Order: sequence, then C-alpha cells, then structure tokens
Amino acid sequence: MPTPTEIRADFEERLKQMYWCEKALAESLPSMAKLATSYELTTAILAHLAVTENQIIRLIHVFDAIGERIIGHRCESVEKILSTSRSFELVETGYFRDTEIINCSQKLMQYEISSYAELH
Repeated sequence: MPTPTEIRADFEERLKQMYWCEKALAESLPSMAKLATSYELTTAILAHLAVTENQIIRLIHVFDAIGERIIGHRCESVEKILSTSRSFELVETGYFRDTEIINCSQKLMQYEISSYAELH
C-alpha cells in the first residue's frame, strides 16, 4: 500500500507530465490546423487549441494551490504520438491527410482523458 508521501509524489509527477503534454500540444496544434484541408477539421483543431490553453492555466492554478513550482516533465507517450504529426505534410492533401490528423488527434484525446481521470 503506497504511503501518503508516495501518493503525493506520484500526483506531482503526473501533474508535471500533463503540464508538459498540454504545452507540447499547444505548440503542435497550430501546425496541424494549417495542414488540415477540411474547414471543419481546421476549426475543430483551433477550438481544441483554446481548450488546451485553458487547461494550461488550470494546471498552473493547481501547481499554485499545492505550492509546487511549475515544471513540465517530458511524457514519452505524447511525444511519440506528436512525432507522427511531423509526417503529415508527406501525406497527400485532402481526405487522406485529414484522416491521419484525425487519428492522431483521437489518440491525443484518449491519452488526455485517461490521464486527467487518473489525476482526479
């Protein structure tokens, strides 16, 4: 059974990883929006960018509330997913590129949802 200190340390580590993830996502989403060919997809990505920016602010508030420095720790899972986004411009413009962007976005959303559920 983990001790309260271990639980707190795990929470802080996950929080730092989520902060890094949200910051990395905020950097990647604008380029993904530029590469999308569908107006609806571009709009959805930019809307998610606004949500991501709000999540960063919320995470900063959590860091403040628990008295921790705001530091991001690299998350290999998200880094791996985002690395696929670098190859989007190699995919033919149109349906196939948008499909690749949507698949990547869904993986990112699934990771975010499960990570925030664990933090909760």
